Amino acid sequence: MLITILSFLGVIVVVILAHEIGHFTTAKLTGVKVEEFGLFYPPRLFSIKRGDTIYSINALPLGGFVKMAGEEDPDVPGSLAAKSIPVRLLVLGSGSLMNLLLPFLLLSIAFMVPHDVVTGEAKVHEVAPDSPAAMAGIKPGDIIISVNNREVQSINDLRLYFALYLGNDIPVVVQHTDSSVEEVTLAPRWEYPEGQGPVGISVVSWVVVDSISSESPAASAGLKRGDAILSIDGEDLMASIDWEEVTNDEEFQLYVYSRINEATVITVQHADLSVEELQLTPQNQSNGQADTNDIEVLVTSGPIMRESLPFWEAIPNGANQCVHLMVLFKNGIIGMFTGALPVDLRGPVGIAEMSGEFARAGVSPFLEFASMISINLGIINLFPLPALDGGRLAFVLLEFVRRGKRISPRKEWIIHTTGFFLLIAAFLAVTYRDIVRIVTGD
Repeated sequence: MLITILSFLGVIVVVILAHEIGHFTTAKLTGVKVEEFGLFYPPRLFSIKRGDTIYSINALPLGGFVKMAGEEDPDVPGSLAAKSIPVRLLVLGSGSLMNLLLPFLLLSIAFMVPHDVVTGEAKVHEVAPDSPAAMAGIKPGDIIISVNNREVQSINDLRLYFALYLGNDIPVVVQHTDSSVEEVTLAPRWEYPEGQGPVGISVVSWVVVDSISSESPAASAGLKRGDAILSIDGEDLMASIDWEEVTNDEEFQLYVYSRINEATVITVQHADLSVEELQLTPQNQSNGQADTNDIEVLVTSGPIMRESLPFWEAIPNGANQCVHLMVLFKNGIIGMFTGALPVDLRGPVGIAEMSGEFARAGVSPFLEFASMISINLGIINLFPLPALDGGRLAFVLLEFVRRGKRISPRKEWIIHTTGFFLLIAAFLAVTYRDIVRIVTGD
């Protein structure tokens, strides 16, 4: 619980501060009077005044605010409304701009800190009839080499690239079982039958070592965390175990340790893609039962290696990943509006729950999660809804279209105030749904 609370506060504080600093800095630089810079919403817990500005910390972790003089009224001294249209567009849009720039920094750091990287080929296991993959000629056993001229280095890459190009015809290079290489064209679907995915293929999963005792026979033989186990005594592990019926470790231990005191050959693929045969003899415990605690496995996307990139590689990778997240967010919004994807909204409680999960997964996944939240906040704030930055930007653009004729300050104030209370009501409704979902376990 403590990790969940602290991680949630860490995410929202960083994301909110980035947003409000954008507004604050551009307001100060353009001569707009800032009356208050607030973290969270009132009631106020703490405040200090420096110059003309009050800096406050408030009680409700639903957002932050920069209160500027005369946001709707140009007659107020030092008001935002008295500034030119380009200045107002800059000040009102700078918060979202900061939220879209912040992930570039966070993701660059995520690539620099030690993190797990999934490797391994993406081999097709099944192809759904009449799916884009089937119509393109992809068959079970084929290996996906590249998607839209991007090399596929793991199953995770494959899923990402198909999600990026929904609805678009893209070239896919495959290697067939006879080793011939072919380029086919297909279009990932927005809507698809359950379990088929955008192109209608399932891929071969990998049995990967999640942890291993340093004193076990397997460790002595050279097995390491992150290694993918391809076969045991020549039998394909995935073909020999019914992973749908039992948990990973239970069935793996039953399979391996049925060979107690028998010489066993395990073929593994290391994270560097090299393949090695390891010889070991599983031992039993003093009570005569199989020692099932020295290896733990999981079924995942491929062999796992640990890496950290130097900053000159991390920065371009962070920028690339930032663009990917923005495209995925755009596709998600389009999918929800068109009905292709289910509407899945999370409030503060839902975000807190997810924050804790990502924090437990490690620093790099947590930074990626914070980046997603920052992008969400930045783009959603640009929606032309009252009380949001996008709503205020809409009034400025309307003034431009009307050749300088403004909506009256009182009318604009009423619209934004009404929108604010509706926004709070929506927050409460989503929060209630999150609480019910957590309590019921849905």
